[in-house]
Amino acid sequence: MIIFLSILIIFHVVFYYKYKENLANEKFLSKQNKFNFDLKEGFYNLKLGVYDSGGEITFNENGIICKNYGNNIGLRFSPVLIAQFLLSTNDKINALLHLNFVLDELVVLTDKQNYLVKYDFDWVYDEQKAPWYSSMAQGQLCSAFCRWYRLLDSEKYLESACKFIDAVEETNEENNFYLKLANSARWYKEYPNCKHSVLDGSLTMLAGIYDLSKISKQTKYINILHYGLNGFLNNWKIFKRPFGGVYYHSFEGRNNMNYYRYTHKLLNYLSTLNPVMFNQIIQDYKLPKYLLLRLYNYLIEGLKFRLGLTRHNLK
Repeated sequence: MIIFLSILIIFHVVFYYKYKENLANEKFLSKQNKFNFDLKEGFYNLKLGVYDSGGEITFNENGIICKNYGNNIGLRFSPVLIAQFLLSTNDKINALLHLNFVLDELVVLTDKQNYLVKYDFDWVYDEQKAPWYSSMAQGQLCSAFCRWYRLLDSEKYLESACKFIDAVEETNEENNFYLKLANSARWYKEYPNCKHSVLDGSLTMLAGIYDLSKISKQTKYINILHYGLNGFLNNWKIFKRPFGGVYYHSFEGRNNMNYYRYTHKLLNYLSTLNPVMFNQIIQDYKLPKYLLLRLYNYLIEGLKFRLGLTRHNLK
């Protein structure tokens, strides 16, 4: 009992400082309500230099953006980072350099000549073995190529955007891009082999399909969007906790300000589909109070996990 009370006192002392930190974060969010998103002509763009991808970001000798993952991985090309750069830059020459690099170096053709975009390194944290593919990368590159189709009026880039999504449809059985749920609903997976679900990766894919459905107006992409939205709407509450939203569905949960802001802005973008429904979700996906959220996750969610009460299967 004494040990337990001591731990509670320590947590309350730390919480006081964390509470002050969260107040500062809330003020920051209120002032930077666009953060890294701009809406232009009904589509989302990122602000140059503000990316979801952490780590040391640089450009190689050929001018291609890349990331130093450290450990045994080192400097590598990240399809998501390249897509985010293409969603932020207005430099036509630099954009063409990256668009062509994706098509010439990163794309793997499927049997039907659609476009898979590879990660060429192992990602041991989620048991990914190279080459591996991510629905987040496919979706965000779709958004990026849609953007440059609109800016350059080149059918080549719209065709490529379609091929990124068509590849997911064609190869899901072998690449595990999404989970098939009831009534044709689906949940898109950022990491195909990961047993947990990741919110921002799934939302990024939905945003890509949303972009493509608005531009192409093809029925098949509108249907695919509805399948993904139904999967999200049926399952988003597993990321809702009393002390803030999490982006990683496991009993311990995960979040930080960068992930929270990125996820929050994706929700805002998708809210243009159905403002009433998404505005309630956005209100419920609260700013995380880190200490209380972590304590709740380990004490309550951890107990539920050990008792077998945690729902792992999406519906």
